[in-house]
Amino acid sequence: MAGVEMSESAGEATSGVEVWSKLEERRRGRSVVDSRERRSALRYPVSRCTVRLQWRSEVGWVVGDGELLEIGMGGTSLVVDGEPVVGRPVEMWLASEGSAGKFSGEVLECVREVEGMFRVRVVFPDGCPYELFKRLVWGSG
Repeated sequence: MAGVEMSESAGEATSGVEVWSKLEERRRGRSVVDSRERRSALRYPVSRCTVRLQWRSEVGWVVGDGELLEIGMGGTSLVVDGEPVVGRPVEMWLASEGSAGKFSGEVLECVREVEGMFRVRVVFPDGCPYELFKRLVWGSG
């Protein structure tokens, strides 16, 4: 079929006009984001990093221990030994640094992994503090 290409990533037909349009936007310096991608920033794996989390529940403040799995400028995912409330704020800090280096986010998702452990996705409304990002991803800062 003339003017139609198969997209390798999704296996769906894409017209030549759509492909050309995306290339033109890239040439003009505009960002082209696939509408199926839910993240606006890349995530990076981190070496073993223990964190403490604090969130408010119906009975008061809850503190849990967790381990970061990955981090990006827009958010992080981790495994934690408690169930933070989706849609509510959390405060986190690296266990090795104490509460002096707190950073905050909002819980997007909380899924039970194994008995008492939850995989949690957190978004950083104001972005990840850059010094924290550098330290965790590149080991500097």
